Amino acid sequence: MTDKLLYAKEISILLGATLHKLWKQLISALEGKYGKVKSVRYDSAVPIYEHVFKNGSNELCAVCACENHLSFKITLDEADKREFEMHRETFSEKAQQTYDDLHFFEGKNYAEINVDNANMLDSLVELVSIKKREKHGLNEKIKKVLSFFFNPHLLLCFGIAWMITNGWAYIAAIAGTVFHIKWMMAVGLGYLAFLWIPLSPEKIVTVAIAILLLRFIFPKDEKTLGTLREMSAQVKAKVKKKKNSDKAPADVKNKQL
Repeated sequence: MTDKLLYAKEISILLGATLHKLWKQLISALEGKYGKVKSVRYDSAVPIYEHVFKNGSNELCAVCACENHLSFKITLDEADKREFEMHRETFSEKAQQTYDDLHFFEGKNYAEINVDNANMLDSLVELVSIKKREKHGLNEKIKKVLSFFFNPHLLLCFGIAWMITNGWAYIAAIAGTVFHIKWMMAVGLGYLAFLWIPLSPEKIVTVAIAILLLRFIFPKDEKTLGTLREMSAQVKAKVKKKKNSDKAPADVKNKQL
């Protein structure tokens, strides 16, 4: 306990009052989401303290404190970088900007950024989630599919939402065809044709309804809520990407004219 108090006091002297406050806020935010600091590295030559966060044996990030200087380090290999770019739109604008501001050392997989204001703390914490995300290999995709079908809360809420936005139209189209009810078949097929329009908002609406149902029926299921929010972010990102890809050729054509 005495050693901890001594190095905590030394850090406050090294950083100064303002940076020491930021240091405490950042450490607290990271511990709240990724667990306690796993180790503290100390280099007496500088001197510098590095508070390291890990996921098992893998290092997630480190908060570095030296004289009048506070910085954040994160190790991102090529798979992590691809994962971020694949899901860039699911991160907040601040997190995207922070990622773009990271300074990667030549020939190294780790990046560092100076921490000088409280507004960037949330984005730093958010960036660490890149390291926690499942990489999208075949095994991970199979796991995601299985976890979907073995989660009764998710199945129930998403199933009801799908019936509201999709299912009734399939039932109407099939029933109208089987029982020769022309208006029912026309309504069902007409709505299904709308659903297949590339920029149809159906997927976004389906996930949004599922989130509302989950909050109402299972308000304490934060894990499933997080899964649905991730699905919503991914769907919105895909729709935005599709809009941009459709807009690009039109812009080129207008410039040529």
